[in-house]
Amino acid sequence: MYIIIDTKTGRVLKTNLSLSEMREVINTSMDFMEDSGYGVVTLGMKFNKSSNSFVDMTDSDVRNIRAKILKDTDWRATVDYPNTDQSAWLEYRQALRDMPQNSSVVFPQSPEGV
Repeated sequence: MYIIIDTKTGRVLKTNLSLSEMREVINTSMDFMEDSGYGVVTLGMKFNKSSNSFVDMTDSDVRNIRAKILKDTDWRATVDYPNTDQSAWLEYRQALRDMPQNSSVVFPQSPEGV
């Protein structure tokens, strides 16, 4: 089984994927690894390079990642956004704002599927 992580943040995006499922989902902003050597890995954990293990995110990690996602998707909430999926993006951004402020959260799925 495989885990997909965001290469920029180390955040776990998907778990328990077969090799074929992993290849269908992966793109340039993601990386993957086999999960067999890491014990229980859940969505929202973060890969710690120094300890070579997955750890729960701190409250600060959660806030920083959420702020970055909101900043990166601001353009999708503008009045002149050109695509028809704006309502899905507005719901996603609201779900990010509604997340609890602790490290046991699971980030909502973006309309792009990652």
